[in-house]
Amino acid sequence: MHAPISTIKVTAPQQYPIGDWLLMAADFNHDGNLDLVGEYGAFLELYAGKGDATFQYESIAGRGYSSVWPGVYGDFNGDGNLDVAFPHGPDSLSNTQYTVMLGDGKGKFKFKSVVPNRDLFLAAVGDFNQDGKLDLVAKGYGLFVYLGNGDGTFHEFKNFPYGDLANEIVTGDLNGDGKLDLILLQVSNGGIVLNVLLGKGDGTFHKPVQIGSFGGSVLCGAQLPGNVLTDLNGDGKLDIVFCNQTEIIILLGNGDGTFQPPLSVTAGTQGAFTYAVGDINSDGKPDLIVSQYSGFASTIGVFLGNGDGSFQPEQIVASGFPFGELGIVPGDLNSDGLLDFVFQTGGGSEVYEQK
Repeated sequence: MHAPISTIKVTAPQQYPIGDWLLMAADFNHDGNLDLVGEYGAFLELYAGKGDATFQYESIAGRGYSSVWPGVYGDFNGDGNLDVAFPHGPDSLSNTQYTVMLGDGKGKFKFKSVVPNRDLFLAAVGDFNQDGKLDLVAKGYGLFVYLGNGDGTFHEFKNFPYGDLANEIVTGDLNGDGKLDLILLQVSNGGIVLNVLLGKGDGTFHKPVQIGSFGGSVLCGAQLPGNVLTDLNGDGKLDIVFCNQTEIIILLGNGDGTFQPPLSVTAGTQGAFTYAVGDINSDGKPDLIVSQYSGFASTIGVFLGNGDGSFQPEQIVASGFPFGELGIVPGDLNSDGLLDFVFQTGGGSEVYEQK
């Protein structure tokens, strides 16, 4: 823990070659420091954290990455070590499959399996049938549920005809019944539509219920997912944060799978921004970290949360770097209790350490 702060200051960034499209921060080697797994061309590479917000190359975490689409991580074989699953294939639009790489907890990975079926683009992780084994929900030409076998392999369980609703997938317990639910975000020329699928706890879901339709047929930035579930107002109920081309939109949850009218924060223009949610000033209230492109350079700003779903005016904390609104990954990279973050620039990643 760190005492709350009022002014956000970050160091000059450290640059790394990984993470244009896929970047994940977790302790993959069990040393207590956050590591980075990120895409470098057709490879996934692990950069081990040194505990001081710097990183060093450690190993290849996967081969044959199909760019643009995100990956996921979790303990897929129950050995206490984090594993990764990522899309691979000849291109990013067809014949894409998810490959599972098992981590040894020491910074090395080995191939385990390929998730059945091709043309899978997005995935979310959770124990959807409550058997203690991690499962996958993936978008292809449908919405597929793959139940985990507990050894790093998966079998197809259900295929729901909701693939067209899922430009983004996020999972969480929206109604407090202990069962994981899904939120599907759909983008079309008519706007952005959110649907909730309440989980039954057996790997299946109730039919989609539309919870809102919003203006804007473009999402912010280029990275997926931009849809976040978090508790912004401290009531113990999950809230939704997502974006269109100019705003970050907040829906406060009622705890029963329904949501209050939207709040919004103007954060950019024409989709030229990306964001993350995290408590960057250590006051126990979630904040917004936002990168914005204007002209020929970008800025990173923070909107401090008031703890009720609203936010204070923006503080600019960094500026002058090239355009690249591909994503922001927050985490305490130096174990000092203050949140740091990694900005995906389109030409690698930049690590910003908070001081």
